[in-house]
Amino acid sequence: MEIWIFARETHEFVGILDDFATMMSTRRYDDHGEITITASAAAASGLLTVGAVIWLGTEQEVYIIDTISINDKDDKGSLIEATGWSGSKLLETRSITTAGMLSGRAGTVIAQLAQPILGAGGRPIQNFGLVSPDIGKEIEYESEPMELAEAVLSICKASGLGMRSTMDISTRRITVEIYEGADHTAASALPVLFSPQLENIQAIEYTKSENNYKNVVYVLGEQPSEEGAQRMVVTVGATSAAGEARREAVHISGKTRSVTEGTESRTLTDEEYRAVLEQEGNEYLAKTESVAACNGQVIVENQLYALGRDYAFGDWVTFRDERYAAQDDMRVQEMTNDYEDGVYTLHVQLGKELPTLSEKIKLKTA
Repeated sequence: MEIWIFARETHEFVGILDDFATMMSTRRYDDHGEITITASAAAASGLLTVGAVIWLGTEQEVYIIDTISINDKDDKGSLIEATGWSGSKLLETRSITTAGMLSGRAGTVIAQLAQPILGAGGRPIQNFGLVSPDIGKEIEYESEPMELAEAVLSICKASGLGMRSTMDISTRRITVEIYEGADHTAASALPVLFSPQLENIQAIEYTKSENNYKNVVYVLGEQPSEEGAQRMVVTVGATSAAGEARREAVHISGKTRSVTEGTESRTLTDEEYRAVLEQEGNEYLAKTESVAACNGQVIVENQLYALGRDYAFGDWVTFRDERYAAQDDMRVQEMTNDYEDGVYTLHVQLGKELPTLSEKIKLKTA
């Protein structure tokens, strides 16, 4: 395993680190990934520095080091530990400063948000760009001042889109790409199955829960100032569901009908405001889905289904365990490459994990 290292911002080639103790890199479908590298100070001298760009290969995420720690108390001599985030974290260095209404497919809305900031005439970042094609569901999005990364991630999570950071080493350019995972579930034309019976996954932790599950949300708009006027209520989700299958929630929106576009303010029409509330409802329901998740170690020696050949990170696959009659379609949500003392293991998270208590409280008070 070789770790290629490039300089901050210019992305000029610095060198290759192939003598390291550990390297753990994690990719996440709709969030930033992270990396940790430990190496002897002698081997990593001049290579592992704050701002250094880490390239692990054409099919891997690109990372940027943001923290360096040196420990000279270890009996192996001085060690450097470098930690950082995927290149998408650079989106946190730019902010949306204006408000307005945007509409279209989710990928197009992300492009509309990013272009005035990262494009010509904006506040571009050297050797960095974002590509967001016309993909995803149709949405109405009310833009407001916030970090660009926060807006992009919220749209991705609500629309089922992913985000990956790569670098073309011939041009030294980092590109954040918005994309959509393919369908390789059991019912698809090209299925991919993870199963202990197929001996391609082991050390499994499997969870299925409806503890936080809601599939219908009533989104309440702003309270009108006119006496006797009723606030708008929009129903979002599985509106035809009935009986026990219907799981309702109420969400009071903080969005108002008044928006500022450039230097002018205007009042949203009923149709526009309804679309804003529907988008907010979709974002709420994205956080209250029923959970089916599986953490495990991929047995890479088993080439029945190979990463990069039969499926890609972010694709939908099927997990099956005949011992418990369990079968669920799940996204390849997270992957961790772990190198320690020359031994490689690949860990996978299929599906999303249960929300923590603090996340549930934040959702209820949002």
